[in-house]
Amino acid sequence: MAERPQLARRADYVAFVPISTRWHDNDVYGHINNVIYYSYFDTAVNQLLVEAHVLDGAADLGLVEGRTESDILRRVKVDVDRLMLVVAGAHPPIPELAPGRPDIKDLRWIIREGGSGTREVLEDMARRDGISLSDLRIFLVLPSNEAVRQAVEAGTGATIISELVVARAIAEGSLRSVPIDLPQRDFAVISHRDRQPSLAQLALRAHLGAGAEALPSA
Repeated sequence: MAERPQLARRADYVAFVPISTRWHDNDVYGHINNVIYYSYFDTAVNQLLVEAHVLDGAADLGLVEGRTESDILRRVKVDVDRLMLVVAGAHPPIPELAPGRPDIKDLRWIIREGGSGTREVLEDMARRDGISLSDLRIFLVLPSNEAVRQAVEAGTGATIISELVVARAIAEGSLRSVPIDLPQRDFAVISHRDRQPSLAQLALRAHLGAGAEALPSA
């Protein structure tokens, strides 16, 4: 009989990405299906790839919106974007816990994959309310802003999304914004602190509008 392979230990791995499970990840027995586990792998890989390529020299620069974990990386802000909470134009009124503070547990959410900046904002909102992302009604997780916008326009739920993506839909009335104070989202160029930038890198950074303002790595 062939020997069973030895199970890997946590110490055998070099990177860890926390992922909040969602109510629809579980089957009727409360188990997470193998297909869902594979999606978790994709999420973790996407979150780490840009940072890893810059760290190991495969890429000289990376353009990110979410957090980065390594203090070896230099982050320079190149642009900002205003985030909005939006629902379909015909969506019923949303209960509020206080003025300008909608009850996020009452909403059905359409969100991006793990590691995206908009998803991090929702996670922060949940933490401020003393709950986690898994306590929210996550209906769909989609891979692009356009897919999220179209799903919300169809009336499937609410989302947090860039104003640049939904400005036209709001003007036309197919979407409406929900009054709430959301942080601006920083777009940043990341580079390795110990590598001297080339002239081409400096030119690209200048084209993107990078100033002297460096952001913390996390």
